[in-house]
Amino acid sequence: AYQRRQVERQVEQLYQAEHDQRQMAEALRDTAETLNASLNLQEVFAQVLLNVEKVVPIDAANIMLIEDGVTRVVGARGYAERGQQDSILNVHYRIADFPNFDFMFKEGQPVVNSVVGDSQTWVNDPGFGWIRSFAGAPIRQDGRTVGFLNVDSVTPNLFNQAHAARLQVFADQAALAIRNASLLEEARRRAQQIALLNQMAQAAISAATQSEMLDHMVNSLASLFDSDSAAILLFEKANQYPTVGAIVGEATGLKGQISGADLSGFSLIEQPMQIEDLSTRPDVKSATALLHPCRALLVLPMVLEEERLGVVLVGFKEPRRINPAEVALGEQATLQV
Repeated sequence: AYQRRQVERQVEQLYQAEHDQRQMAEALRDTAETLNASLNLQEVFAQVLLNVEKVVPIDAANIMLIEDGVTRVVGARGYAERGQQDSILNVHYRIADFPNFDFMFKEGQPVVNSVVGDSQTWVNDPGFGWIRSFAGAPIRQDGRTVGFLNVDSVTPNLFNQAHAARLQVFADQAALAIRNASLLEEARRRAQQIALLNQMAQAAISAATQSEMLDHMVNSLASLFDSDSAAILLFEKANQYPTVGAIVGEATGLKGQISGADLSGFSLIEQPMQIEDLSTRPDVKSATALLHPCRALLVLPMVLEEERLGVVLVGFKEPRRINPAEVALGEQATLQV
């Protein structure tokens, strides 16, 4: 009788394992179909959360993305039933303050807190005191953690490493969705940039006057970089200070005037210059005043046959890192001026 019960138990375990594997395969297939059919991240995230619920016994789940070391919830399921949908969508956690997130971020491995109250890695949020079990998996791209897939339960001692491994599979699908959306956005942005560069070239040819041409160029430059301000300054031997050939932003009244700003240093540069935070560069304070308010700056020299004709300034209200691709794009644009 004992042996028969053992055999029956083993058969039951095999059936359960087969059932779990079938559910996992179906859930992955459903998510993959959504990935192939849609580049809408919200649709994909919603499908990921729905399918996680099929293979992990959860009460709620969420997807977080990371921006400057802080989490932002971009998808959630199971919180509305507790009247917490708005709450979860508005939480922002500093990764360094939460050991679970910090571990996933640095190590790229999933975590499990079976009993959150007894875990030294759990930081309690009073708004979500009902959570008794937690598991999470990192969403990674190119070796970097860019987000988390998290699940919560009211039941202590619920999640285990097998659940964490399943979560990781779905987190990898979320990462693929993010990559696909990023590639599509980059392709669209590049197409828009090429179209804008072509428009700039046509405007340079068809403009009736230099003033008309410069106005079109400076507006196109601001659109090209999605910047808050831009100016084209012309160097003239007769004037100590450059003339504002065209400007867009809050100081448009300066067009056609001598800038009054000592930008002589810019007249000497031969290569593009990018300044991520102007507050650290008092030597270019005059540019800050000209494009006020301005915290980040891209400087593009205009040179024709070794003669320095002027300089293009592209300003941003907030500190901003300008990447090499953007600098190269700026160089292409200045060739049209």
